[in-house]
Amino acid sequence: YVRELCERLDIPLVAVREDVQNAGAAGLEAAGRAARERLYALCIQKYGATKIALAHHMDDQAETVLHNLVRGSGLRGLTGMGAVHEDVIRPLLCLTRAEILEALTAAGLTYVTDSTNQDLAYTRNRIRAAVLPELKAINAQAVQHIARTAELLRESDAYFLQIARNYVDHKSSIGVPEDGTLREISVSLESLREQAPIVRKYILAELVHRLKTPLKDWGSVHFEDMDALLFRQGGAHLDLPYHMSADIRKKRLILRVNREIISMKRRKKS
Repeated sequence: YVRELCERLDIPLVAVREDVQNAGAAGLEAAGRAARERLYALCIQKYGATKIALAHHMDDQAETVLHNLVRGSGLRGLTGMGAVHEDVIRPLLCLTRAEILEALTAAGLTYVTDSTNQDLAYTRNRIRAAVLPELKAINAQAVQHIARTAELLRESDAYFLQIARNYVDHKSSIGVPEDGTLREISVSLESLREQAPIVRKYILAELVHRLKTPLKDWGSVHFEDMDALLFRQGGAHLDLPYHMSADIRKKRLILRVNREIISMKRRKKS
């Protein structure tokens, strides 16, 4: 269908086939997402493009917010998908699925539904098939309200992120230790304790980001553990994802990227 449509509308088509069935620990959905991202990069290079436009719409946004909500995501997860993110744009986020289908009908165009969308083994599909219809039954504008809330939360997220970046710019010290640690960043314990709890967590996330550590596998529990570490008496240590560690030493919080995980027991022996 897509090939015929592209030929009729004189749109160049790039089609690739990848086997993502044996995705292993990454999972089928994650492997599929990675394959699509490789295709985006290929198209940008092939056509000298500056943006990739994705077709996510307002219903997709509502599903994403609800999905992240039930997974226990923090504020950033509840902001949903951004209309603009690096080289990706989503120009249809302002339209509902019903509005898009109405426009297709008016233009005399048909469409194809991906058969995997009917598989209720996937959480997102269950939200689409069961949860959203129930919410729409309660309030016909449920999708619009969820999307609007995500937009407001995105503004809040941007505000707290800017505060955190300014704090780290002026209050932190970053370096490469001589003890074999890959890199470290530190900040005054006293000044960090003075910040509001939500600001502290944004600062901690920004400190991790400054160490060039991916935040993909970090959850709210990691930042809650780091926040609790700030108020322990005496020296304290915490092992974190990606061989990172957090230590309280000489009235400073020190985050390090180590060559391997260093447990507190091993630290005492050394």
